[in-house]
Amino acid sequence: MSKKSFRQAINEAMRLEMRRDPRVIIMGEDVAGGQGGSSGVVDAWGGVLGVTKGLYTEFGPERVLDTPITEASYIGAAAGAAATGLRPVAELMFVDFVGSCLDQIMNQTAKFRYMFGGKARTPLVIRAMFGAGFNAAAQHSQALYPLFTHIPGLKVVIPSSPYEAKGLLIEAIRDDDPVIFLEHKVMYDDEEEVPDEAYTIPFGEANLTREGDDVTIVAFGRMVKLANEAADKLERQGISCTVIDPRTTSPLDRDTILDCVADTGRLVIVDESSPRCNMAADISALVAEEAFDALKAPIRRVIPPPHPGPLRLSAGSPLPARRCEDRGRRQGRHEPQSHRGSLIMNVSITPITMPKFGLAMTEGKLAGWMVRPGATVKAGDDLADIETSKITNAYESPAAGVLRRQIAQEGEMLAVGALIGVLADADTSDADIDAFIAQFNAEFSAGTAENADDTPPEPSVIDVKGRSLRVLDIGHGDGDPIVLIHGFGGDIGNWLFNHAALASDRRVIAFDLPGHGGSGKDVGAGSLEFFSSVVVDLLDTLGIERAHLVAHSLGGGVALTTVKNAPSRVASLALLAPAGLGPDINMAFIDGFITADRQKTLIPVLSYLVHDKGLIGRKMADDVLRYKRLDGAVDALRQVAAANFADGRQTDNLRPVLESVPPHPGHLGQGRRNPALQPRGRPAGRDHGRDPARNRPYAADGTVGRGQQQDQNLPDTLTLRKTGAPSAAKAGGAPRPHNTCG
Repeated sequence: MSKKSFRQAINEAMRLEMRRDPRVIIMGEDVAGGQGGSSGVVDAWGGVLGVTKGLYTEFGPERVLDTPITEASYIGAAAGAAATGLRPVAELMFVDFVGSCLDQIMNQTAKFRYMFGGKARTPLVIRAMFGAGFNAAAQHSQALYPLFTHIPGLKVVIPSSPYEAKGLLIEAIRDDDPVIFLEHKVMYDDEEEVPDEAYTIPFGEANLTREGDDVTIVAFGRMVKLANEAADKLERQGISCTVIDPRTTSPLDRDTILDCVADTGRLVIVDESSPRCNMAADISALVAEEAFDALKAPIRRVIPPPHPGPLRLSAGSPLPARRCEDRGRRQGRHEPQSHRGSLIMNVSITPITMPKFGLAMTEGKLAGWMVRPGATVKAGDDLADIETSKITNAYESPAAGVLRRQIAQEGEMLAVGALIGVLADADTSDADIDAFIAQFNAEFSAGTAENADDTPPEPSVIDVKGRSLRVLDIGHGDGDPIVLIHGFGGDIGNWLFNHAALASDRRVIAFDLPGHGGSGKDVGAGSLEFFSSVVVDLLDTLGIERAHLVAHSLGGGVALTTVKNAPSRVASLALLAPAGLGPDINMAFIDGFITADRQKTLIPVLSYLVHDKGLIGRKMADDVLRYKRLDGAVDALRQVAAANFADGRQTDNLRPVLESVPPHPGHLGQGRRNPALQPRGRPAGRDHGRDPARNRPYAADGTVGRGQQQDQNLPDTLTLRKTGAPSAAKAGGAPRPHNTCG
């Protein structure tokens, strides 16, 4: 896992698929990067925006094909190549150029499967940039996804982030039908954490980027980010929003949209495409037809005006995030259209911000002002010279008005989007301008200021005797370290509420078991013996002589096996609902966790893990699905299940370990109702680490403790005794149920 830009995520998706499948080829204008200008270096640029950089160098001219500037020819060639066994990824560059090759897409590629009775496959991906916001004017700023959505036989994908882009593009390349993959050109420098491995995101399943009670917002591509910005502001005003990223317009996840509208009763749709017959209109019709009775207020659309995209916004034109916020506010409060209320910014005041003169530009220097404060300017007049690492360019006024304030000083370096000046009418008060500046700067810098000096520790992937393990190692102290071992299907995130608190006075290590989280997906035999050997190898690699083992679920069985095989390496045990103390296992949970590939099928399975079923939401399910989408993850789970739960029963009986090995300080906490370890139809709380005479749970040191439900805080007796280790209960309670399994 590492931070990647939208551009890098797309590049990595193509690179991984080209390594995996020799049939994958890349085609398009300048995808090999041309000849690097006068330097003559092949692949010097890597395409018009650098998205394919490095692919030509690795895969050569037979698989990375520079084409003539003739879209009809190379899109047609790509369709033919797909129909005859290859898997081309053709770059159309700007989606606005589709008119030159629409027949090849609409009447050929989209129709092959239907015209040949379902026998023909056309695994073709057509990548294209779309969208406004880069001052590219009418012929390079269109959002034409409704056009492709209208054509049966095409799948249409609009990723909203680097993580989404990589997973959706790999899914598209592996799909046997033609896919239109649309990338918003303003997003190429957006960054977030993205897994290094290959993974796929299924088409037709929307992503809920946040959940709320008052308003549902549906947005596409870059508009998802703007919708979330608006939702953040509405949250501070007491209006909570659900934001839906459909990911694909064809297929469209109708059920998620309808379910969320049923929950909130209000709907706002943010759609960058031209307003007639666009996705906002389509979704409005869907909800009006199938969820009309659920609506508490009229459906609102945030859409552009019905004309070609301008070079830049006119004076006073609110940006989509601000318009979305205004619509959301009126929906949340059910204000009629005539009572708009004010926008977050006073529309009589126009901010002058550091412009973005290139996709790679992140900051610029105000080289000099060309207009004095108090001067009246017209839209298009030169206001200032802006200097970047590549160019110095004049900044034209975005609107007519009076330059009331020069915020930035000559020679000052500022981030793109920072406020450098203010235009306003002559009669706008100084107090209003001061308030505007204060609010603008506060909102612009809030996120950076909050995180500037408090960067949380990040896990890292380390080599453990030839295996890649993701490890989060924090804390310092003289005592023996603590090692946290999660359960089946879990990861280090299960210890979110425990890890830092336990590390207040000692070293605490959490790691992803092989086959889980960010660790390698090779699980060997998948047995408790195998995982125990990995624990010992980890201790060796980290230079730890012995450690306290705090383990949950399947991890409890791993910890007990480690006590059996390497007792000198274990200082104490704290076992939370451990496996290995009885034969029963709920295979409905195990099988369901392995096979569920959608939020709707996974949420009921995750509900086995908690007493309060309301804790399991769509966002939690999506986090689990992110892990399961990684190549090899599901196969690893199947192997672990086969090794440990053969024939619907737990394979290892580790109860004798508690009686035969030398006593270790520690305690066992076993839930009185733990359905993940119980077969369906059998009462929970029997014969799982319990003293059969008194029906109480055993502890590893021979004592008996009071069991607690799995989702409750651990009892104070769950303490690593004789070592000075802190109580797990006092360090934040039981591991959070997210991702934990039996």
